Amino acid sequence: MGFLFFIALVVVAIILYKKKKDKEFLEKSRANWDFYDDSERELIKNHGFSKESMSEYRSHKLGTTRHIVTDRAANKIAFILPEEKSLRVTTGEKILSVDLREEMGTVHREGDTRFGGPSASSSTFVKSIDLVVVTEDIGSIELNFHDDYLSERGYDGSAHLQEHRAKAIQVRSTIQKIMERTQTTSSGSVSVADEILRLDSLFKEGVINEEEFNKAKDKLLA
Repeated sequence: MGFLFFIALVVVAIILYKKKKDKEFLEKSRANWDFYDDSERELIKNHGFSKESMSEYRSHKLGTTRHIVTDRAANKIAFILPEEKSLRVTTGEKILSVDLREEMGTVHREGDTRFGGPSASSSTFVKSIDLVVVTEDIGSIELNFHDDYLSERGYDGSAHLQEHRAKAIQVRSTIQKIMERTQTTSSGSVSVADEILRLDSLFKEGVINEEEFNKAKDKLLA
């Protein structure tokens, strides 16, 4: 009788704990969406964004959502980071680079050759797809579009790989078009030498690292 009572207490405790976690998750999700709504209103009111020309994209990683809001008419990009309660706004001329990075993983499988089965084998898979945006004024923003944590555990985690890759490419293309539009508008007003000097200053100040400096410089000289 005592054992059954103990089991009942454990079950009740698990149920109460789950309810508590579910409530915390809902409250956190509601707070994040409220922050997004407030940020969107601020973009329109204080940063020159227009509801008609705004586009919104999302990146996800382990329950964390980041929003990318672009306005090609205003030549501006905003990053809404609800988890950090941070709204970062920049313009096309302040973006130094936007890179799509795919990290590969390896799965090793032990073979069983006792009955003629295959020997040990290994295969690679796309572990993550990230878009890294480096800016002059708001630092670097990393956006995750694919995070495969299943393949390493023997499951198929590639079901949405192509969809996630296409979304990352679409966001990169949108940002690049904003950058190109800014460069076209300002061409002739600032020389390549001046831009390299500006990049060198940012590198020395620690705003960008050596790799980011070299990529931006090579792009100017191309």
